[in-house]
Amino acid sequence: MDAKRNSSFAAKIKKGVRNMRSTFNILFYVNKSKEKNGVVPVMGRVTINGTQSQFSCKKTIPLDMSDVKGNCAKDRSKEALQINRELNNIKAQIIKHYQHLSDREAFVTAEMVRSSISARIARKGSS
Repeated sequence: MDAKRNSSFAAKIKKGVRNMRSTFNILFYVNKSKEKNGVVPVMGRVTINGTQSQFSCKKTIPLDMSDVKGNCAKDRSKEALQINRELNNIKAQIIKHYQHLSDREAFVTAEMVRSSISARIARKGSS
């Protein structure tokens, strides 16, 4: 009887763990309120389980080149391709940091991911 009760308890725990899904999303957007001479800064937002944390990508883009739906530069110029490449690199770094934090911590927040990536973005943005 105890074995049956223990297996039932284990199944309930397993089911609970399976239902504890984490949502994770990365979004890039331009801050139109900071426009200067047709150029706007590129911002990023990490969302985990409904909590958000925003950061500056330390990149700028001409406003007419930004693609709101695609979260990237819409032109096919060298400048647009370079910006998109840099945004893809930032996204890859964020995912890497999120996975690393998830392996170490029981609960990961958007702020934890943002703070772990912010110094790296700042260093690359100034070079």
